[in-house]
Amino acid sequence: MVEHRRNLGVAATSRVEGTLDALERSGARITFPLVAERAGVSRSWLYAQQEFRDRIQMLRREHPWPAHTTEERASDASKEAIVRTLRYRLAEEEAAKVKLMQENKQLRKINETLAGEVYFCRTHHTTNAAMVSDYAGIVYHAPPTYEPRVPVSDGSTAASQKE
Repeated sequence: MVEHRRNLGVAATSRVEGTLDALERSGARITFPLVAERAGVSRSWLYAQQEFRDRIQMLRREHPWPAHTTEERASDASKEAIVRTLRYRLAEEEAAKVKLMQENKQLRKINETLAGEVYFCRTHHTTNAAMVSDYAGIVYHAPPTYEPRVPVSDGSTAASQKE
């Protein structure tokens, strides 16, 4: 059993050494999780091995990596295109805002007009006024249901003549 454990440790050590050599030749960024994954060992075991920890840290110091490779950095042309696109979007948003403000202003005028008509109906149309008082939460606007009293030449009204 002890020999089997020793063989496992030797195999893990050789796998880590091979992985480190391969990563160093490939130019890939060397990290503890990457080495542990490729070598098939746990990160805690890798951190516990002082010689591997020192070697990985040394390789990381010797081969510092920039935040972005030159291929990943944005060119001036692409930056200008991004700025142009953002300015265009901002102009579109401003135009949409102005349009919405105009629509809002129109709707307010319409609302004021309708409110005036409702007020007129409530105060001048007795039939509708009774209906509106029954349905206080509902705005009801209908044509007048009464006939105006127009004086006729004989002194009576047109409404009384129909009766």
